[in-house]
Amino acid sequence: MDLNDLKKDIFKIAYPYVKTRPNVILSIGVICRNLDAAFIFNGSNVTYDKKPYVYEIGSISKVLTTSMFGEMIQERIVKIEDSIAKYFSEIPDNHPVTLRHLANHTSGLPGIGVLKNIYNLFDSQTPRDPFCPYSLNEVIQYFKTHTQEPKVKFRYSNVGMGLLGYLLANELHTDFETAITRRIVEPLNLTNTFISIPPLKKIPY
Repeated sequence: MDLNDLKKDIFKIAYPYVKTRPNVILSIGVICRNLDAAFIFNGSNVTYDKKPYVYEIGSISKVLTTSMFGEMIQERIVKIEDSIAKYFSEIPDNHPVTLRHLANHTSGLPGIGVLKNIYNLFDSQTPRDPFCPYSLNEVIQYFKTHTQEPKVKFRYSNVGMGLLGYLLANELHTDFETAITRRIVEPLNLTNTFISIPPLKKIPY
C-alpha cells in the first residue's frame, strides 16, 4: 500500500465534500490486509496521521444486534413475532408490538427527540446517552400507555434497537456487551470491534 498514491486517491474522493464545509474535520481510516492508515482533512488540507484511531461504531451496532437476533431466531431462542409483553410482566399481555417491530423501526417508539434531550440536561440524577435518551422504565411506561398496533410505517429509533439488544442479552442470561462479543465479535474474529476499550487499544494522549 503506497501511502502517497493512497493519499491522492482519498483526496479526490473526499475533497468535493469538504471544500464547501470549511469548518468540518474529516477522518478517513483505510485498512488493507495487515496495514492501516488514517487521513485527516482540515479545510483543504489533508495529512497522514500515524497515530492509531479508535472510531465510534455508531449505528453499525444495529447490524450486530439484528445479526444476533437472526441467529437467535434460527436457534429458536426467540421468535420474530414474540410480543414484548413476554419479556416484561408490567406490559399488558399480548401487546401488539413484537420483536420484529423493534428490529425494523416500526414499534412506534420515538426517535431522537430534541425536547427530550433538553429535558434530560436538567435531570442531573440520571446520566443519559444523547442517542438513547429514554430509560428502560420510561420505555416500559410508554408501552403500558400505548397498547394499540403502532400506526407508524417507519420511525428510526435508537430506543427500539437498544431495547431489542437488552431483551436478547437477557434471554442469553448475560449483558449486551458479553452477548455481542460471544456471538458476533469472537466468531468473526473482529479483533478491533469492542464496547469497552481493551487496555492495549487505548490511545495515549
